[in-house]
Amino acid sequence: MRRMLLNDSEKKKMSVIDLLLTLEEGVYTIHFISQSVGYSFKTVHSLLLDMDREFYELFDYELLIGKQKINWQPIAYRHPLYQRFLFQKSLSYQFAIFLLTQPKADLATFSKQLFISHSSVRRGLRPLVNLLLQNGIKINLSKASLEGEERTIRRFLFALIWAGSRGEDLKKLLISFGHEEILLLQLSSSEIVINEEETLCHLLIARLRILAGHTIEACPLLENMPVSKQDAPLHAYFSNWFAEGEDYTNEIKFFFWLLMCTSCCLTTKDVRLPYLISYQNNLLEQENPLFLLCQEFISNFYSQNTGVRLTTDERELIRTNSFLTLLNFGFHQRTVPDSSELIDVKWKDQVFPTSLIEFLQTFLTNVSRRKNFFWVGRCMNNLVLHLAVLLEPYWIRPVKLLVGILSNPDPILSLQVKKLFDQLPFVEYQAASLDDEVDLLLSDRCVNVAVDCFPLTSEIYQLANQQQLLSLILQLQLEKAANGGL
Repeated sequence: MRRMLLNDSEKKKMSVIDLLLTLEEGVYTIHFISQSVGYSFKTVHSLLLDMDREFYELFDYELLIGKQKINWQPIAYRHPLYQRFLFQKSLSYQFAIFLLTQPKADLATFSKQLFISHSSVRRGLRPLVNLLLQNGIKINLSKASLEGEERTIRRFLFALIWAGSRGEDLKKLLISFGHEEILLLQLSSSEIVINEEETLCHLLIARLRILAGHTIEACPLLENMPVSKQDAPLHAYFSNWFAEGEDYTNEIKFFFWLLMCTSCCLTTKDVRLPYLISYQNNLLEQENPLFLLCQEFISNFYSQNTGVRLTTDERELIRTNSFLTLLNFGFHQRTVPDSSELIDVKWKDQVFPTSLIEFLQTFLTNVSRRKNFFWVGRCMNNLVLHLAVLLEPYWIRPVKLLVGILSNPDPILSLQVKKLFDQLPFVEYQAASLDDEVDLLLSDRCVNVAVDCFPLTSEIYQLANQQQLLSLILQLQLEKAANGGL
């Protein structure tokens, strides 16, 4: 989705990068790049001139060799950093910064600051306008303002700012954020584990939106949040941005909701767990429809998944993380507007067990027909994906990959492979012949073999060769798991 918000030239650069990431280290002609990406030689040459300057600035690395070739060195290139660099240059990102830091200015001011015509700005912002509209937020371009639920607006603004600079540009523009630093210190010394950069970015966005007159609305899911030990420092912080007597309870609850409820628990030792259990109990007492749906979902999950024995800790994680996932989608009643939606989300390309996807789609399709949960239909695909990632480890136990090692005249090679496989709990290995039924065969003669075969040669000592082998093993294991272990 982030690519959709890039300027045209930056989109083309990412197409070149997509190609480069598939290539081995080495020298390539610009003519080859041009033919591969489908742009003219002149266009690609111009793009590479830009990229050469950018690579030198970011990575201290020269991409171009003369006028006809490039020197591709993947080890010197850092993809997330370059993505962020390009996104910072986009109109969408710059408009988000402008909305926050100059709330009384209009589109004419924005155009003048960038030395771009009104029509070009409107055309360039069209993808952002459409994206926000899909999520219930309208942009009044003339007034440079946003209309919609404030909690959704803030999460989108955070996603845009975080994707572009991880909040650094806001810090540079605001200069002073002493109140935020005091609160961060207080939160860090409490039991809550926080990402200070992320939390500071949320706080700065909240401060700017409040001072511009935009505050968080009341919401049943916020009203039922338990009182926390952090309420006192949060009251002290938010009181700085409100007149005496004004109510800022919703601001405190929403900020604490961001801290506690927007990421899943990895283990039952997560310090948030007691609070989240208390929150669920509050919702149960109020017979909250979303929490009752969560209970129904978990019950259905267990009834469909009778073949896997789950520990007490695993059941607690399933319950809490299912609750958090449904809570995040239900809170906005649409796809969760977070930073993962603005990047090239590779986890969405994963292959999940067909039976798990069918269970999730059937359950959620039936739910979407209910009056209270019509919104499930408009975020079905994303909700299925989030729940699939969460539940896959508990749906089918990890499948073992059987690797056969063909007898080799150099026994040291086999021992090197054994050393590598001993670190992979999902791999079983054995001495094998060409006729044995295995998932992968290692051999110095990969010819006329019915299964996947990886060459077992002296190159196995090289790190790059080991990485290729590990990549193949992981791919085969995921495919086998998705096929139910067959």
